[in-house]
Amino acid sequence: MRTRIAIVGSYTIDEIKLDDKVTESPGGSPVYSSLGVISAGGKPVVYSAKGKDFKFNVSALIEEGDIQTVEKSLRFKIEINSSGRRLILQHSIGKMTINWSKIKNNNGVIVSPVCNEVDPNGFIDVDIPIALDVQGFIRNCVEDQEISYTRLNLPRRKYTVIHSNYDEMQYGNFTVKELLNLGAQEVIISYGDKGFSLFYGDSERRYFTRQPGNVNVGNGDYLLAAYFTLRLRGYTEVEAGEEALELTENFSNFGPKLMLPPT
Repeated sequence: MRTRIAIVGSYTIDEIKLDDKVTESPGGSPVYSSLGVISAGGKPVVYSAKGKDFKFNVSALIEEGDIQTVEKSLRFKIEINSSGRRLILQHSIGKMTINWSKIKNNNGVIVSPVCNEVDPNGFIDVDIPIALDVQGFIRNCVEDQEISYTRLNLPRRKYTVIHSNYDEMQYGNFTVKELLNLGAQEVIISYGDKGFSLFYGDSERRYFTRQPGNVNVGNGDYLLAAYFTLRLRGYTEVEAGEEALELTENFSNFGPKLMLPPT
């Protein structure tokens, strides 16, 4: 039986502007984390919120547990150019309603909100392994404004792994030591197309990207999900890091469209 990984975070509709081309895509951890789980040999089960305007077909790959229906999806405008990426919130959904007791029936859970839609105190008593992405807990999310960042404020408990990217650490003014002090057994800090560092015990291991890709959305979600799934399947920290690097490189080069069914 495949390892079942619950994924908690909102579906999004992403309006992506790359140079002069604009496309709409399904996004959020239900999409990108699910792809990471699948690639690592697990089975994703999504607990999320989805707007009535979400018309993308993702159910062929993703099993949905509890889905909260809202009028309009959480929506971003993402502008990508040679100088970086701008993330502008177009529509927020507030806090999701989550039945954590159902989530406990899985082998592990990835908690990866995008804009404060998950109550950070809601999962304190969850007794299965937890992977946490800090991004959605440190963002200031104001509609029609570019995303900014606030201080890290999360409950202390045992986490299997916590992920942040390096820019978020700088914006949020926190350190790897602070993440470990929250109770993380392992910490992943990603550096965009330059790879990531893995901290575990008293060790640090750096994984360098061999072939940088051109996919600019969802890489962190995918990396955390692949690594976490591999760890729950019995891989060591080093083995999981090596395999997750290769899988994430493939994702960053080919993107989710090779795996998602047509809309």
